[in-house]
Amino acid sequence: MPKLEGQRPSPKLSYAAPIPNWQWYIGTGVYIDYIEDEIAKEQEITKKALQKILTQIVLVLCLFLFVSLSFTWLLAGKLKRNLTLFLDFFQKSAAEKLTIPPNKVSFREFRSLALSANQMAEDRQQAWEELNTEQERLAVTLQSIGDGVMTTDTDGNIVLLNKVAEELTGWRNAEAQGKPATEVFNVINEKSGNKCLSPIQKVLKSDEIVELENHTALLAKDGSQKSIADSGAPIRDSEGKILGVVLVFRDVTNEKKMEEELLKVRMLESVGVLAGGIAHDFNNILAAILGNVELASRRLGPQHKVSPLLDEAQKASNRATKLTQQLLTFAKGGSPVKETTSVQQIIRESADFILHGSQVSCHYNYPEDLWCVDVDSGQMGQVIQNIVLNAKHAMPAGGQIEITCSNIENVASESLPPIYSGSYVKISIADSGVGMPDKVLEKIFAPYFTTKQEGSGLGLAICHSIISKHDGHILAKSVSGEGTTFDIYLPAILSADTRKNDGKPGITTPTTRALKIMVMDDDKMLRNIIESQLTHLGHETILVEDGSEAISRYQELREAGTPVDLTIMDLTVPGGMGGKEAVQEILKLNPEAKVIVSSGYSNDPVMADFKDYGFVAAAIKPFDLESLSKIIASVC
Repeated sequence: MPKLEGQRPSPKLSYAAPIPNWQWYIGTGVYIDYIEDEIAKEQEITKKALQKILTQIVLVLCLFLFVSLSFTWLLAGKLKRNLTLFLDFFQKSAAEKLTIPPNKVSFREFRSLALSANQMAEDRQQAWEELNTEQERLAVTLQSIGDGVMTTDTDGNIVLLNKVAEELTGWRNAEAQGKPATEVFNVINEKSGNKCLSPIQKVLKSDEIVELENHTALLAKDGSQKSIADSGAPIRDSEGKILGVVLVFRDVTNEKKMEEELLKVRMLESVGVLAGGIAHDFNNILAAILGNVELASRRLGPQHKVSPLLDEAQKASNRATKLTQQLLTFAKGGSPVKETTSVQQIIRESADFILHGSQVSCHYNYPEDLWCVDVDSGQMGQVIQNIVLNAKHAMPAGGQIEITCSNIENVASESLPPIYSGSYVKISIADSGVGMPDKVLEKIFAPYFTTKQEGSGLGLAICHSIISKHDGHILAKSVSGEGTTFDIYLPAILSADTRKNDGKPGITTPTTRALKIMVMDDDKMLRNIIESQLTHLGHETILVEDGSEAISRYQELREAGTPVDLTIMDLTVPGGMGGKEAVQEILKLNPEAKVIVSSGYSNDPVMADFKDYGFVAAAIKPFDLESLSKIIASVC
């Protein structure tokens, strides 16, 4: 290869190291090899440079990725914390008062959302509190209602029972929920006993308010029966769709009993009006019978063979009189017309009358010196009869009643209320019957309380009323299975002339002088018998028909200088002036006039408080010679 002196390398190889001069003289092959080697070196250098750049790029990308992931992780953490706050808020805010603290929220958008959520939570909490308050108020209202309240769904199953409904049905609210209403609210007809159609079914069927029929009774869970009244109505939503039924019912058992007892009272009032209407005429008839029988007995004498028959007729008349007075007392009550007497005869006659023909006997125990009392014999006889009748019913298989009377010098020793003091006569009536439990004993004097299906519940209430009007006291003691004892305390009369009185009729003693007595009565038959009685007692009699005639006749005799000493006036004169009005006119003529009021209405206030109306005494028809003589002697 020729030497190329002075020739320089190609410009493409200008970046390479200078070729030594001696190389210019090397052959072309050598030079090419050299060039290839240089190119290979350059390529290696370039490859390494590219690898370095690539490595740097990868490092930058890795760094960028790391920074991006780190930023993303930090951002995700913040988002998670924010979302956790909101998640907890939505999960717990319904159950408790919870808000999102805005200072813990990282982003403005989340802060705005937090404020909105807090406001929503506050509104929801307020609505929840109002709902709870309303539910509590509703629950309190339902439990406070005096009627039973029951609600059902559209299938007729129980949803709610209030407290009263629980008591009436015997079902608790928890155990009744979901059960058919027909099982819990079981109603029947009181008279027939047949099952009634449930009012809840009626409401669901008719879509209207319904009411129970009359004589409907509720059978409670324990089998007890109560008379009820109720009404049912549909429960609707805002769109008028039926959601269920509400039933309101109440126990009217006591109301029905009160209505029945009120009817009894009205019937008794009617009986009282009837008894009062017939008492005047009936007692006039009895007075005529009694007067004539007594006069006939006196004239014939005790040895006559007819006398026993007349005595029996007289006893029957007296018994009829007492029955009339008892009827008036039972039907109308009234103030007692008292007279001083001993109670032995009243007790014996009343008890024997009730026990006649029964398997129950009565034993009497009286002290010889038993004090007298001031009583209405008719009313006191009714007390004895009612108590003895109860004792008789307590011994259906027979037994014995013990009636004991005693003198109590200091009634404070008997453990009575402190308002009672002084001397009393105690009457104890004891039986050996079934007795009474305490819960019955404490109610026996309550009006209309009775343990008998056919009883009126008025007997012992009337006894209590009568004893109270006599300023006395009555109490009862009883032990189940051992019998009952009634103790009656009556104020004693200790005056010398009444201390020893066996209650037997005495001998008629005429007054010390003959009197001019005017008798005013609308019944001619009674006027005639009174005239005969007064004539038998040695008095002169003037007969008049009504109050107007009595006033006129009284004034005539007074102006003529032959005034009457005593006037006996009938209290009631049908269609005319009675004694109540006439006595006032006579007292105007003579303020010292002595007027006795007479009537068969022993319960009339005038008879009880005769002095307040201007009378000096009261005579209850019919009266016999003994009582008539005593009354006249007491005022003249």
